[in-house]
Amino acid sequence: MLSKEEISHIASLAKIELTNDEALLFGEQLSNILNLFKEIDDIKLDNIEETSQITGISNVVFADEVKSEDGRIPSGPKDNLQNTPKIEDTKILTPKVIER
Repeated sequence: MLSKEEISHIASLAKIELTNDEALLFGEQLSNILNLFKEIDDIKLDNIEETSQITGISNVVFADEVKSEDGRIPSGPKDNLQNTPKIEDTKILTPKVIER
C-alpha cells in the first residue's frame, strides 16, 4: 500500500487536490494497479517463443513499373516527359514562382 506521503506527492505531480477520503480511495486503487503490474512481472516467460504476428500473412512487394496509357513500358526518361510543356534534356522547365 502506498503511504500518505507518496499519495500526496503523486497528487501534486498530477496537480490535483485530494480530500483525505479521496486520497485513501485513490491510494488503494493505485496500489491495486501496481500490484497487478507486479504479478505480470513475476510471470515466467523463459520457455515461451516470441511472436510478432500469428496470421502467416507476408507482405508482397512488386517492382514499380511505369506504363503509358497504351500499356507499353517507356524506354527512357524522355518517354516519361512526353506531356510536359517545356523540356530541356530530361529536365522539366517551369515558370519562376517567386519574383523580386
